[in-house]
Amino acid sequence: MEPSELDRAIVQWHFTCVEPANNHNKFWSIWLLQNGDLYVEYGRIGNAAQSKHHSIGNGTIAFRKMDSLIRQKQAKGYRLIQSPQQTTREEVQPVQRQIDARSIALSWD
Repeated sequence: MEPSELDRAIVQWHFTCVEPANNHNKFWSIWLLQNGDLYVEYGRIGNAAQSKHHSIGNGTIAFRKMDSLIRQKQAKGYRLIQSPQQTTREEVQPVQRQIDARSIALSWD
């Protein structure tokens, strides 16, 4: 994945799971890309990241998948370390309209 493509992502979230008693010192990040795909990086903090590209091609479906993956990680003890970073308002609005039209309720806190 080209860094410039990640810089233009619609939204990105970053999580960590730090539990010394269980030897957990992990990170997990997800990007919703402008083409409707998801990109994920994960691994142990301080080590090289592994990555996975979810080729979806549809913003609404990708957003639902992202929501599901975030909920799974939170259930495993991952905590949000960075709020979403968004690109320009003009790039975000089309995805928000699709999401609002589907009445998807989100709460990752």
